Amino acid sequence: MTVKRLLLYVMLIPITISLGCDNKDNGTESVQNGETKKAESDVTDGKIQPCEETFQEIGDRVLREANEIIQQSEQYKAALKILKEVKSGKRQWTVQIKWVEYAEISPDEFLAFEQCDTVLDPELAHSLHPDMFPDDLDGSSEVIIPWKENRIHWKGVDVPISLRVYQDTLYMIGFDRETDRQNWRFRFYRQEENEFREIVPDEYPKSIATQNLWFSDIHKNININGVILAINLNPKASWFDDSLTAMIWCQLMTGKEYHEISLDRDAIRKICEEYIAEYKPIKLTKIIYEQESGDTKGFNDKLKQKMEEAKATQERIEKKVAEYKAGKRNLFVHGKEKVEYAEIRPREFLAFKSIKLLPDSDLATGLPKGLFKGWNGKFEIVILWKGNEIHWEVIGGLKSLRVHDDTLYAIILDPENDERFKFRLRYYKQVGNQFKEIKPDEYPKTIATQNLRFTKWQIEGGTVDVEINMDTDSFQFPRSLTAT
Repeated sequence: MTVKRLLLYVMLIPITISLGCDNKDNGTESVQNGETKKAESDVTDGKIQPCEETFQEIGDRVLREANEIIQQSEQYKAALKILKEVKSGKRQWTVQIKWVEYAEISPDEFLAFEQCDTVLDPELAHSLHPDMFPDDLDGSSEVIIPWKENRIHWKGVDVPISLRVYQDTLYMIGFDRETDRQNWRFRFYRQEENEFREIVPDEYPKSIATQNLWFSDIHKNININGVILAINLNPKASWFDDSLTAMIWCQLMTGKEYHEISLDRDAIRKICEEYIAEYKPIKLTKIIYEQESGDTKGFNDKLKQKMEEAKATQERIEKKVAEYKAGKRNLFVHGKEKVEYAEIRPREFLAFKSIKLLPDSDLATGLPKGLFKGWNGKFEIVILWKGNEIHWEVIGGLKSLRVHDDTLYAIILDPENDERFKFRLRYYKQVGNQFKEIKPDEYPKTIATQNLRFTKWQIEGGTVDVEINMDTDSFQFPRSLTAT
């Protein structure tokens, strides 16, 4: 990103402030008895539009927007100053951060070592646009580890995410900093005297291949939930499939790099369960070393509390899963309920209940994802008709409910395979107290129109009028659901 480009960003600051309503002829403002009233209307293209702001509200908004522009200008000035300092060599793109790190190399055994990371200057990261940074700007890590009679020195572009011991030899896993996000990978190392040598994944001891480092950010904020996942090593726990430990196991089991693993949650869980059964990973106990002062003070108490909460949550999930498998619990729970009205015949409306069905969050964690297919558009429809109480679970949008020869018919817009833009229409006929799917050819053609679930823009845009009048000459009709 050049300085000229930065100046272009400055020039593009919006300088036009909308005063009042977005119409050419503003309505008048009246003051009576010391009170300011809202202008009654604006007239645009012969249509009356309500004006929703008083002069006081307009003034407040103008001041607020002006202050935002001033603040943005100050930020751009600061960015220009920083960029100038970097270009002149007075300031570097990166800074070095040094600290003493602790790794739980085996249960209850911590090893202290020095770490120095070269990272992007946090102030630059906050002040400048990402496009302004050089493409070849990479961070690095350097560690100095005292071990037995050796002093191990390693420097590389990886982020150390695991340092553990196996048969008196240290092993390390690095998370790739070198490539872009689409090509991330893990790298594996083994100690050889006073250095780390890169090894192929198959040579890494499978029982210690877990994350035990890099749980805090540059501000030393600890991801305690990530720590708990790395301690418990439970593939069924929420978010375990997103953990680095799960990804390491997938690579060691499948031979694929991190960026090549494109598996869903259920597949990752299965691989991790197989990994545990085969290699029996050695669990750690704390991962974070608690010091008497600083960021980790009191961490063990927090960890104990969070571990108890995680245990209670897992027990609740397992109990619900057992109840579901025994047929005592449903996958879905009732969400928002509302009453809708369908004009089933001219001037004859039928009221019915529409209940949004949501997946039980615990079951959604503990059971295969495939069981919840279509959950984002799942409803229970309750209809009273001719002495029948119909309970109907549908996936998709109920777009038509009409009657023909005293029998109800319905049309559903169904998002097939949970994928957007793969919608299809499905047709149903009432049989007693339920709906049965029928072929399109069996649907009465005289009632095949949309009469439910119009969006706001369809209502405001006149689509409802087009549906009522069957105005095939309207430019909107070919885009209507009825035409489809």
